[in-house]
Amino acid sequence: MVEYHFIQTGLQKGEYCIYTTHEDDVQLIEKKMADFGIDIEGYKRTKKLYVCRISDPRLDPLGLLQGIENLRRSIIGESKQPIRIVSRFIRNIESEEDKLANMFVERTVHSSFEKYNGSFMCPYPVSNIQSAIEGAWMQNHLRNHHTAIFIFKGDKGLAIDLP
Repeated sequence: MVEYHFIQTGLQKGEYCIYTTHEDDVQLIEKKMADFGIDIEGYKRTKKLYVCRISDPRLDPLGLLQGIENLRRSIIGESKQPIRIVSRFIRNIESEEDKLANMFVERTVHSSFEKYNGSFMCPYPVSNIQSAIEGAWMQNHLRNHHTAIFIFKGDKGLAIDLP
């Protein structure tokens, strides 16, 4: 719901919006967006909304850093117009390797954020928030984002502006 609201607000402001997924079924995501109230066909027709499948940047033959750059270029390109993006470059954070790659992605993308004209939402389902808060992964993310939004069971939430 938060992701779709973020996209819907951008579309209403005339921003170009991109939603990426690692899943094969882009149409399922578009259906969920439509059920949320987003005019998928209308915004796709005016080229304001793009829902696309991405691959893990670790699969790039030139390595993770080049994979990140290739994803960035394919998603954003050289656009100067305001853009809203919902994306997570590493699909799941299940192993130590996943965690380290994800932390590297977050540091790399955040370090060039000022060159980018827009907003970027990185959704992470965190089932065990206590262990995530205590870990290096959460500390890395809090250092490399401008805002953190936590949604708890029961539709309660918390937003924190970060230094």
